[in-house]
Amino acid sequence: MDTTTTVRLAHRVAGNALTRLSEARADLVLPRGVPDEDIPPDAVHALAALIPAPAAVLRSPATGPGAARTAQELMDFAWHEFRDGDLLHQLQRDTPAATHPVEIYSQFAAVGYRHAGLDDLAAHLHGLRAARVTEHAPHRRLAVLAATRRLGLPDPPDAAELTGRTWLGSTPEPWMLDRAGARALARTVLHLTDRAARPDELPPRLRDYLERWLPVWTEVFADTESWDLVAELLAAGMCLPAPRFPQATWQRLADAQLPDGTVTTGPPGATGPTTCPHPDLHPTTVAVVAGTLTVLRALGTVTDRTPA
Repeated sequence: MDTTTTVRLAHRVAGNALTRLSEARADLVLPRGVPDEDIPPDAVHALAALIPAPAAVLRSPATGPGAARTAQELMDFAWHEFRDGDLLHQLQRDTPAATHPVEIYSQFAAVGYRHAGLDDLAAHLHGLRAARVTEHAPHRRLAVLAATRRLGLPDPPDAAELTGRTWLGSTPEPWMLDRAGARALARTVLHLTDRAARPDELPPRLRDYLERWLPVWTEVFADTESWDLVAELLAAGMCLPAPRFPQATWQRLADAQLPDGTVTTGPPGATGPTTCPHPDLHPTTVAVVAGTLTVLRALGTVTDRTPA
């Protein structure tokens, strides 16, 4: 296995995808001159879907100056669109049971963007009984846990039990993995390890299961050209304590990347009709995350936090 070639491929895919996201940001501007409650949720979620890419780049000490500058510009753009956190604060006040404002905010906070009012509100809501009974899918509960940890809030009493309720936590028969399960599995790994910042947070039982089956699943989804899931699984693989660097898979992903840097969800019609206004935003974002983590882990320089 040629790790150097793999890293070069990952670096190229991530760099091209990051450039594409930078070019696409004009399409993610939130509506102006409308009440906060009238801003379409799809617009908020599309903008939020951008954030993991620049956040991953800024958290990586292996990032070059050009990528770091682009990532900083993207984070500044997103933070400005969220009115320096005021919009997220207002959305959280208007819908206190919702978790997405804090989840979005936590990614900003991890790279130094803070909003005192939202910090206080998040801490208050985190202490309520309702916070322990949010009706989320198990891997979404882990997403909230990862977010509150980034904000320095204490774990809920059932934190240790959350992993066992996920698809991955039950280590099912590996041939039962479908698209939804693959996405949930990858995100479970990313949430547990805070995107490779703490790979040792993976329980040994799950680590062994992933080391055995993750390469197989990644190859299967590459064969079906499901590039969104390939990128997610590659990112998850970089969160293992001893990651592998699959050159052939990265070559296939690099070959599938469009000339403008876009990574698509797959062949036309492969995932069925979608109402998402930006269907390729997520896979392109995940390609940046996967590529950045691959370079990071290859160089052995994982950091758990970028100083404010």
